[in-house]
Amino acid sequence: MSNLESKIDKLAWQWLSQPQTIDLAQIGLEQTDLLADCQFDDGRPVFIDREQACERAIRHLQANEILPFTSEPARLFRGINQAYVDSAQARKDSLPDLALARLHNRGMLDVLGLAESAVAGDADGFGISRALGSVLPYLESVDVARLLTLVDRVAGRGVFAFSLPDWMKRHPEVIGEVADLCLRNPSETRATVLRYALIAGASVDRPLWLSRIHTLINDPNSLVANESLEALGRVDWSGVPGEEIGEAVGAIQRGLASMEEARLRTAVMAGLNLVSSAPDYHPLIDEIIRIDAPFITGYVGDQLGYTMDHLRDQAWYLPKLDLLATKVSQEPGRFSGVDAVLARRYGSDKASSLAWVETWIQANAFQGVSLPQDLPSLFAVIAGDEEERGALLVRWLAHDQLGAQLMGAGLLDALDLLEVHGVTFAPKALDTMDIHALLHLIKRTIALVWRDEHRVTLVWSLTGMSSAEQRSYELVRQAMVDFVGYDFPGATDKHLKAIVEREGMSPLGTLAATIVAQLDEYYSALDALPRVEEILPPSEDQKLFAKERMKKNDQAAQEANRDSVVRQIFSQVPVKAGRSTFFVREGFVSAPSEMNSYTHSVAIARSGIIDKVGAGLCRNLFIRQKAGAE
Repeated sequence: MSNLESKIDKLAWQWLSQPQTIDLAQIGLEQTDLLADCQFDDGRPVFIDREQACERAIRHLQANEILPFTSEPARLFRGINQAYVDSAQARKDSLPDLALARLHNRGMLDVLGLAESAVAGDADGFGISRALGSVLPYLESVDVARLLTLVDRVAGRGVFAFSLPDWMKRHPEVIGEVADLCLRNPSETRATVLRYALIAGASVDRPLWLSRIHTLINDPNSLVANESLEALGRVDWSGVPGEEIGEAVGAIQRGLASMEEARLRTAVMAGLNLVSSAPDYHPLIDEIIRIDAPFITGYVGDQLGYTMDHLRDQAWYLPKLDLLATKVSQEPGRFSGVDAVLARRYGSDKASSLAWVETWIQANAFQGVSLPQDLPSLFAVIAGDEEERGALLVRWLAHDQLGAQLMGAGLLDALDLLEVHGVTFAPKALDTMDIHALLHLIKRTIALVWRDEHRVTLVWSLTGMSSAEQRSYELVRQAMVDFVGYDFPGATDKHLKAIVEREGMSPLGTLAATIVAQLDEYYSALDALPRVEEILPPSEDQKLFAKERMKKNDQAAQEANRDSVVRQIFSQVPVKAGRSTFFVREGFVSAPSEMNSYTHSVAIARSGIIDKVGAGLCRNLFIRQKAGAE
């Protein structure tokens, strides 16, 4: 091949992958060299035949990234992976994979042999696994036994095994051999490959392979039996005769009755996957939901939210979700699918989504569930719905159940982290409450809301209800003077003075001015009291306390960050001159940069400092009291 052709091949690779980086002079080409292959658009080359450009790019990769390094397998696979990264816009064309596969198919190299040598040399197992996973579907002639041995050797270090289903679909003649080899020497990795083979076999010859699956479900080796049961659920059941599906359902139901957790989990997933392709058998989901196991909500919710998304218009779809609201003691952090469905449902049926949350809270009152943590997508939607958010706060803070009260307090904490300001109760919810219910709500707000701004704006929002001047003004005045203003004088004074300036001599402005005057009277008298220096600790003790406090703060910060992602990625190097940061990338060490310290201050209620026991007793009373109690 001429030097000119190789340069045009390189240009084709750049044009397909990163056209913005093309520099003809750098490649060593001129426009006159490309008249047969390219047109020019504003001085940039555009290949006339894209398919021909792909062939040229493959040739470039073979000549420059593969053939020169057949004696260095680890380097070869690094080059293939780097070409995959560089392919950018041409990634869907799989050019690096085709370049390597064609050389293998022509007998010019042995991909499996190269991989074996690279793995034996302790090369990057993940990189080899990724490259093999991409190229495998395009290989025409593969020694199955060697392939499975290689899968064993790179197990857990990449995505190699995930490409096996696609490879077997392209080469159905190998399915039987793959299954036989996996059964001959079963292991955790080969059991997974066996599942792929059983599913692929059922797509080729359903009667033969279904019979084999039903036999293997009862295999004495639990790995084989469980993977075969999962394969049964993952078979495509659309259009299959009812008696065959019924037999599969019976096998799954026997698994659902198992006392062994691994078998039960497998049967649950098999049942959910079967319904995904055979929706008429959805009553199987009801059986699964009735099982008392901590993983049910996670499994069913994820299926409904993701795998069964194509069935969302089925009449039975949302009622299945509603059944999950009553499940208790479920695994934390496994509500992702439920969260996705509820957030989507909120837009069209807000009441049903909120009813689900109410049922969930009541069923899990003492399980420590959290709307922001367990259902973050739904929380984000509710946080942006000011009216409904305010109604929920009224309902949850005034609720008799402690779990609901804590849910309301947790909602406010999450809003604080999102820096949502001016949180208020919904006027439509306040309008339905009598004087006793309003007083009860104020007490709960004082007891459960810790953030100064939230406590001020929530209590003050009672002035926004209908007939507030007759119904709530006096309650607000007493609460602001005796509790909110006492605990948080700065935040209260700032908020009320802004209202006085805005409202003037209106009833609302007069109320705010009255409260400010009463608070000023109290604090003026307090400030006039003499400072008793004798009861202050000695200056040496104050210095020791400050030093010890800084030490404890530093220890607390280190403990909090001990398992952080940043600590796992970066190395910490103590520097005598202070704290600074630098990074190392591909051997290059950057210049150090100074670290800036950031602090976040939170106001603490004065009553909790001056009379901690009394304030705690008061909070406990307000939390336990019901509406109408003295």
